Amino acid sequence: MAKCPKCGKTLHLYNMSQFCPHCKINVSMYGFEENFYREAKQAELSTAVWSVRIRHLKAAFIGSKLTILRLVAAVISVATLLAPVVNFTISLPYNTVDSSVSGLGIYGIFTNGAFNYIMTMCNSELFGTEFSALRNLLFVFASAAVIIIVVLFTSVLCFISYKNMQKITLVTSIAGFVDCLAVLIFTLLFLKAANGSTIISGKFICGPLTLFAGFAFVFVVNLLLVKKGIPVDHAEGSLERVEIFKKVKRGEISLDDLPQPVVETEETRKIEEEIRKAQEGLAEAERTGKYAKSD
Repeated sequence: MAKCPKCGKTLHLYNMSQFCPHCKINVSMYGFEENFYREAKQAELSTAVWSVRIRHLKAAFIGSKLTILRLVAAVISVATLLAPVVNFTISLPYNTVDSSVSGLGIYGIFTNGAFNYIMTMCNSELFGTEFSALRNLLFVFASAAVIIIVVLFTSVLCFISYKNMQKITLVTSIAGFVDCLAVLIFTLLFLKAANGSTIISGKFICGPLTLFAGFAFVFVVNLLLVKKGIPVDHAEGSLERVEIFKKVKRGEISLDDLPQPVVETEETRKIEEEIRKAQEGLAEAERTGKYAKSD
């Protein structure tokens, strides 16, 4: 059972009238004006919060040429995984395996069972050196692929924190540079081990050069973003409303204590001026009898 919002007495099911039987107030209209202004203030603050979020999201992706270039750099870094570091051939008694150390090459090695064969041959007394060198190269290249995926995610999730996500991407790019050096070293070790082997051979294609170029592109773009920042065009009063909204949520201030509008801007001043002119026009019309009741 409901209670009267004014006197607090219980309203029974048989109290069908919209008026309280005890204090006689209109239950449905009681506090209408206060609730109206409270909801208007809540709407003003909530709209500002969403406006700021949307503008942040927009600025993070297409706010400037650098933000657009950041996404392009992340996509290009992923594309560098398609470039083979080396091509290699494994000559088996009844089959020959031709593959490469690249993104698609590693996928094929895992799906066609070649990886299990490579891991098994690492323990061979005759060919263990060659296959161990190939295994190490595959692992190092796979770690570079993981770093590139991290770069892609930090670039896509850049709107979470402008400065922090850029810094994380910079650190990740530096780790990518180190991994590229490791890829180069293990590429040379593999080619040296495969030189003259009767079961495995390798051919240098582009090495870690494309990987390094991709990481360098990402590093430069994000470094410029950290230095220059990302411009965000906020509407007048939006940030102030967001701060007030946070205080309301924390219970530091109440909606009832806030003015209406909560934050005065040029837009609200224009609206208030239009309302004032309309009220003055109505008052003038009533004074001159323009809207006098007809007989």
